[in-house]
Amino acid sequence: KTLNLENWKLSVNYYVKVFDDFVIQPFSYLIICSENNVQEFENFGTIIPISGFPALPNAEGFIALQDSAGNYVNQINYSDSWYFNDEKSNGGWSLEIIDPDNTCSKSSNWKASESNIGGTPGYVNSVDGENIDITKPKLIQLLPLTTNELLLEFSECFEISVKLLSSWALGDPDFVVIQGETL
Repeated sequence: KTLNLENWKLSVNYYVKVFDDFVIQPFSYLIICSENNVQEFENFGTIIPISGFPALPNAEGFIALQDSAGNYVNQINYSDSWYFNDEKSNGGWSLEIIDPDNTCSKSSNWKASESNIGGTPGYVNSVDGENIDITKPKLIQLLPLTTNELLLEFSECFEISVKLLSSWALGDPDFVVIQGETL
């Protein structure tokens, strides 16, 4: 199934770009870069050049992708400590996600590219592999907002479905029970 990126938003730190009408094909890759860097990437695949697109800071940064309804598709606060390689963290190497289906593991799901060119624009990541999250989220904080609303803060992100929400039960305020499992 194709995906139209019209009105999707890409945020890089404080910069936000709203995409125009652009269709991406299934199982394909898209390179997003500054208009000034198109020549560096044109041999690697399909490019969306963006005027004023900022360079990603090496030390740390925030990247988020939202769909046209404003839902976060993915977001990450990254750090150069995720390279796990002092030589590569000095620049010239991309951080790559290991398992794109595991969006909860943060630093343990990212590492320096193993590609001899420093990254894999337009291709599967050089570090691609299965990296299953085996750590259950822990409830860090529970705050009452109103008589009918609670704010729950967990140690990591996780997908919440309508089915999951309907199975939640609160007892002791130190615990949240989800489908019979205590977090």
